[in-house]
Amino acid sequence: MKAPELLKLDPELEHLLHELAAEPESSLLRVARPAVLPALFESESVVSQHATGLLPVERELLRAHRAELAEVLLDLCRQKLVTEDRYRLFMTGLPQVPARGRLRAMPEILDARARFNPEFEAGDARDASVVITRCLSGSISSRPSVQMLAAAAQRIWPTWSAVGNSAIALALDGQPRTALRLFSRIMKETTDTAIHAHSWASMGLAHSLLLQTKAMTDAYGRACEMQPERVTPWICRLAGSLLLGDTASVERCTYQAAQLNFERDPRLERYLSCLQVRARRGEWRLDPLQAREVASTGKRLGGIVERFAHAIATP
Repeated sequence: MKAPELLKLDPELEHLLHELAAEPESSLLRVARPAVLPALFESESVVSQHATGLLPVERELLRAHRAELAEVLLDLCRQKLVTEDRYRLFMTGLPQVPARGRLRAMPEILDARARFNPEFEAGDARDASVVITRCLSGSISSRPSVQMLAAAAQRIWPTWSAVGNSAIALALDGQPRTALRLFSRIMKETTDTAIHAHSWASMGLAHSLLLQTKAMTDAYGRACEMQPERVTPWICRLAGSLLLGDTASVERCTYQAAQLNFERDPRLERYLSCLQVRARRGEWRLDPLQAREVASTGKRLGGIVERFAHAIATP
């Protein structure tokens, strides 16, 4: 697997963050664990640069680097989701829940990002993850969770991306019902089609973890309707349709995946591996008759469907 890009910081921002990390009384980025979920459910948790109790360095960060700091925190959220073992098996692509509209990828932020450097040492203080970890937890030995990073980002510059990425992590960390509540909140508070499509797809993942195959397939179906050009919801819907024995839906998903050239997509092998692991764990709970029906549908339709059927029905 390709190593993730390392995030480097603007020198001034880096200097301020090192100063912040050395402050034992710092509170700007140190969200207490009991406060993480409330911060994600609140409509507005943004901290004003004029708020009482802030240190001078915290005020300066908010005054001069608010957007860039929020972007770095969100990038670290995304990196954890696609690189940590307990998450990456389930991630068929980089999660990109669109922002609320207040946060934009400004040129100066994009210029501050680093590209992967194979010579980079893990302890290099210029790696954003090191100094951000110290700012959030006070040391580099206590790694912040996706939820902690997202809650900190919400305090700096609220976005739906922070809420959505945190909800995905919650689902994969064993709290899919809480994740569903967060995605329901997102869809109630915005009418943006792209945000709704990403939310439906992520709700499909949460339902799959609850072994709610019909709800999972329906959620992916809603995502397909809203963004038919995205391949991931189609192939997830294909898997659900196979489990439900819905041949018409399987055929439609197969056709759409072919139109999007999914058989050449590098995410295919990762997704099939995920299905195989989950099948071996017994998540699908197929009885012998269901397993034979899935295998039969795969053989009859062939191609990508047969590969999916093999991954799902082979113990």
